[in-house]
Amino acid sequence: FTKEQTGFEPSAGNGLLTIAANAENFIVNEIDSVRNNNLKAQGFKAVYKVDATEAFTKSIDKSFYKKFDAVITNPPFGSLDTGIAYDNYEFKTLDHVMALRALDTMSDTGKAAIIIGGHTNWDEKGRIQAGKNRIFFNYLHSHYNVIDVILIDGGKLYSRQGTSFNVRLILIDGRKEKVRGNAPPKNTDTDYVVKTFEELYERVSATGTQNLKTSIMKNNKADVIRILELEAEALELELLLLSGHDDALGSPYIPASNSCTVLD
Repeated sequence: FTKEQTGFEPSAGNGLLTIAANAENFIVNEIDSVRNNNLKAQGFKAVYKVDATEAFTKSIDKSFYKKFDAVITNPPFGSLDTGIAYDNYEFKTLDHVMALRALDTMSDTGKAAIIIGGHTNWDEKGRIQAGKNRIFFNYLHSHYNVIDVILIDGGKLYSRQGTSFNVRLILIDGRKEKVRGNAPPKNTDTDYVVKTFEELYERVSATGTQNLKTSIMKNNKADVIRILELEAEALELELLLLSGHDDALGSPYIPASNSCTVLD
C-alpha cells in the first residue's frame, strides 16, 4: 500500500487477518465489544462497531460505497434465521451476505481476499451443486473478476488446536464493467483441495494479479510462506474463538448479527 491507499476488514475480530499489513492503512469493523476495544489499541486508521450484514453505506457513511483499494475478510460461518434481501436475491448464509456487503465497499479496480466456510460440490454436469453455493458464486462471477477460488483443507492446515473447518479462499481482481457470466464448470486443474502452505503459496502466486506476483517476486519465498502460515494461525484462532472450544480465548464469539446461528 501507498499512504494514499486504504484497506477494509469488516469482520476483524482481534485484527489477526491484518497481521501482515500496516495498521494505519486499514479501517476495521467488529461488533463484539471486547474485540472492538482490542482493535482500538492497535493503531488502525479507524475502528467501527456496526452489524456487518447491513449495508455499510447506511450504518457508517455513504462514502463507503466502492471506497477501498483492498478488502480482506473472514466472516463467521453460519446460517441466518431469516433471509436477507440483496440485489433482488435472498441469501440465508451468514458468510455469503457478509462477503457481498464487504465487496460493496471495494473500488472498481480494487482487490479482495475473502475466506468463507465449506468446500464446493459439483453435479454430474460439472456445475456447482444447485442451492445456496450456486446462487452465491453465480452472483460473484457475474459482478466481479473472480481470479480463483481455492479449496483449503482445514483439517491439514488449521487443526493444531482442534478446529478443522474446511474453507475457501476467494481472490477477486476488480469489478466487471457489465454484469455478465456465471460460475464456470468444474476444472480439475484448479478445483482440488490444497493441503499444505507450499501448495497455497504456489497457487496464489500462479493465479494472482501482476501486482501480487511482483510483490511475491520481491520477497523471499520462505518469508511469503511464513506470512501465509501466520494468516492461517490467525484464521485458526478465529475459528477456535468461534467454536467455543474449552481453550478458546475470552468469551464465545458474538455473531455479526442477532439474526443468525453460528456453526460449532
